[in-house]
Order: sequence, then C-alpha cells, then structure tokens
Amino acid sequence: MADSVLHWERQGQGATAVVFIHGFAGKSAATWGKFPSFVCSESALDGWDVATMGYSTSLAPGLLQGIWTGSPSLETLAGLLAELVQSGDLREYRGIALVAHSMGGLVVQRALLDSPQLRQRVSHVLLYGTPSDGLKKALWFRRWKRQVYDMAIDSSFITTLREDWASTFADPKFVFRAIAGDEDQFVPPRSSLGPFPKRQQGVVTGNHLSMVKPDHAAHPSVQLMVAAMQGEAAPEGPWDSARLALETLDFQDVVERLLPKMEGLEDGNRVTLALALDALGRGNEARAVLEAVGRTGTDAQGVLAGRLKRQWNSDGQKDDAERALSLYRDAYETSRANANDEQAYYHGINVAFMTALYLNDHGEARTIADQVLRHCDNAQQNHWCLATKGEAEFYRGQWDLGLESYAAAILARASPREIESMYQQAELIIDSLAPADKRDELGKKLQKVFGW
Repeated sequence: MADSVLHWERQGQGATAVVFIHGFAGKSAATWGKFPSFVCSESALDGWDVATMGYSTSLAPGLLQGIWTGSPSLETLAGLLAELVQSGDLREYRGIALVAHSMGGLVVQRALLDSPQLRQRVSHVLLYGTPSDGLKKALWFRRWKRQVYDMAIDSSFITTLREDWASTFADPKFVFRAIAGDEDQFVPPRSSLGPFPKRQQGVVTGNHLSMVKPDHAAHPSVQLMVAAMQGEAAPEGPWDSARLALETLDFQDVVERLLPKMEGLEDGNRVTLALALDALGRGNEARAVLEAVGRTGTDAQGVLAGRLKRQWNSDGQKDDAERALSLYRDAYETSRANANDEQAYYHGINVAFMTALYLNDHGEARTIADQVLRHCDNAQQNHWCLATKGEAEFYRGQWDLGLESYAAAILARASPREIESMYQQAELIIDSLAPADKRDELGKKLQKVFGW
C-alpha cells in the first residue's frame, strides 16, 4: 500500500485523532489543502491530533493505454484502514474521527462494516462527496479500472455495501454526516446524500474537488465539521437548509423557508428560491423573483440555468435540459440586444453547449460559436473570455486552436477552482464531439495543457 503512511499535521495532544482520507487519484496531503491546518486552528478541537492518510491509487506513467496498475480493490483498502487502527500507528488512540473524500468514504464505510474493533474506536465519520450509491456517469475515468468498477452504480461492491449499511447502521453510535458539494457535477446528491436520512446530511459550497480545499477557516466545509465534532447538529440556517432541501428535490420545503423572507434574501438565495418555484410549476413567480435580482437580471438567469445544466449533466433529466436551454437562450438574446458582450459570450457559449450536447445540432452550435467569438473579441480578454474562445473553437472543430486558448486562459491568473471548471467542460466536449479516431489523442493533449 504505497503512500499508506500517516502525515501528521499535529501530534501529541491526547488520546483522540482526526484522520483525513483522500479519494480516487488523490494524495494524502494535496487533496485536502489547508483543511487540516484550519482544523488545528479551531480552539474547540485543541485536544485532537490531526493526520492525513495516503494509499495506492495512482495512474501508471504514460497511461499504459488507460489501464490502472497496482491499485488495490476497495475491500483491500478497507482492511488496511482497519489494520492501521487496530495494530498500526493509530492503535493507541481511544477515539478516532474519520474524515473522507470521494472514494475514501466508500473505504471507510466498508471498513466500519467489516471490523467490530474499528467501530468501537470511531467517534465521528464525515464523508465529503462520497458516491455512496455508486456512480452513474464517470466520464473522467472512462478508461480506468478496478477501483472505478467498484464505484459503479450497479457494482456488487455498492449493492452489498448499501445492504450491509442499512442493516448494521440504522442508528449508528458514532456521529455521522454525508456531505455534498453544491456544485459537484461528478457525484450528484442522489449518490452522496440519498442513502442516508436527512438528519445525517449536509451541503457545503464547492465542486467535487474544491469542497475539501477550503480557503479560510470560516468555510462551510470546516464549520460543518467543527459543529459535528462539537456534538451539535450540522449548520442549518435558512440558506444551508434550503440548499440541502433543493439538492434532495424537496422544493416545497425551499419555498416555505425562503419565500416569506424574500425581501431580505441575497441574490444567490433568490436564485435558489426561483429554481424551487419553477420546479413546482410556478414559473411566473420564479421569473418575478429573478427579475428582482440586481444588475441586468441575465446574470441571475445564467446562475439558474447553470444549476439546471449541472442537474442534467448528473441525472440526464430532459426537463432540466429544456429549462436550462430556454433560460440561456433568453439571457443570450437580452444580452445581445443590450450590447453587453461579457454577458453575451457567457450565455452564448452555454447555448452552444446545450445545442451541441443536448440537441445534438452541431451545425447550429458552430453558428452560435462564431457569434460568441465576435462577442469575445469585443470583451475584456480575461481568463473566462479566453476559455470561452477555447470552447467555441472546439464547437467549430478547431481543436488545436481551442487548446491554445485554454492554455492562455490558465496563464491569465485563473484560480485552481476555475481551472478545474474549465477542464471539466472541455473534457466533456472532447468526449462527446471529437472524432472517434482523435478522441484519445485530444484527451491527452488537454491533460497536458492543464498540467494533469
């Protein structure tokens, strides 16, 4: 188990330890960023030692035609985690909190089920972005094996895990939280939250990777953990609880919580309320809420459309795609009429995306891409404009020009979270639209551009 050592952020505090466990293709320290140090800065957790743990989940050099080598199964990793606690470096700790990301959460669940000794020692379990009900779509990892097979929605590993968990942990003695990222396109709430009761669920800001790389100690990911460790319920202010209800499709609950407070809501909360109203068939009210949002209103439409697009990417529901496309089209035409090039290229490129990948109308997508490029030429040449140019060139079949624009976007001071968002979109377009005989080559070129 290469990299199965513990890396201590803090040691020698007492008899309890927090252990951070990364996910698929992650690293013991890199996955979590400053998260462990933020935990150490919390006075409420002064008595806890803090460590990150690594294990083998690495891609062989040169991809070896896309085949993973030397990566143990999830059952094997679960056994190794239990052994680390029972007789390894964690054997002296009487209380252990396990904080896991993505696939690491599946390892934790299996280890708890298989090891009664581990269950006796674990006091807290927090799973961030874990595909507990399996992955329906895993486009990033389409060429990879073993551990990915275990994560598939219909795999024997997932089926057995859910059956065993339901029968063993209907009322666990340890504190348990399943946590979703509000922008996680890889692991949808259906999988990360769905198998567990609402009292054990939480939602934080961020996508699949950024949700566990907080940039400050007040980040919801950190504060949710601190609250759970202190023995309190996960934070449930009107926004957090509304976000959770929204992600689990309880739209009526969102409306009941937010509508009475609409006058005092910030723009982001208004968008959430509008989405819930729209889902309940109250489209006129939803539009009225959006029109009350500041600036031009097209920005809010884009946020709403983006949420619907992410839901369609995750779950493939036609209604989400139709509504997202309608909102993007309306915002695009409004932006063009107002000669707002920044808004126009943003909405236009999303119209092109939905036209190409949902409607499968590649000719119309190319026409829109041509328009988008003209809007980009008239706009500030920042990283989003450059990335938009890259995507537009992809729709025009100019793959190398597109890659050049993406490379320029990365150099234009894009943040890690923005770069990841760019990569996700570009990789999906290549996977869906590139000629079959060039797809693998373009995928590797894209990885090289993004340094992955």
